[in-house]
Amino acid sequence: MATSENTADFDPGNGVFNLVSAGATDIFVCKLISSGNLEWALRIGGPSSEVAFDIDLDAQNNVYSTGFYFATVDFDPGGGVFNLTSTALGDGYILKLSNSGSFMNAARLGGNSRVRCSSLKLDKTNHIYVTGHFDGEADFDPVADRCC
Repeated sequence: MATSENTADFDPGNGVFNLVSAGATDIFVCKLISSGNLEWALRIGGPSSEVAFDIDLDAQNNVYSTGFYFATVDFDPGGGVFNLTSTALGDGYILKLSNSGSFMNAARLGGNSRVRCSSLKLDKTNHIYVTGHFDGEADFDPVADRCC
């Protein structure tokens, strides 16, 4: 999990698995098996910048990521569409993927200014803890946005 610009090869071996950025920077999440081989990699992005900061797994090995984004971003890396739209100064997000990389859900943490999510952890009962910073007024109740 990190941020990529333009084109990047996510296969650490001799193969090639390129992902191409849709905007300035995009989020990527990849899974390497214990041998170091690539199992899957995916890209999430829009026309502006998206940044991933942290990742964790729940008790069922679903993947959670957090960071921030600008503009409208489709958080479903597959064939579906799940758009979240930020304020002009950017909002935080929580993304949930299955262990196989399929989209499960995403939520916006935003307000009238900027929100940056920088760390995410799950406890043994799958409660999600997110930390970061904001200015102005912020809405930290993603339940209305169908959180993870």
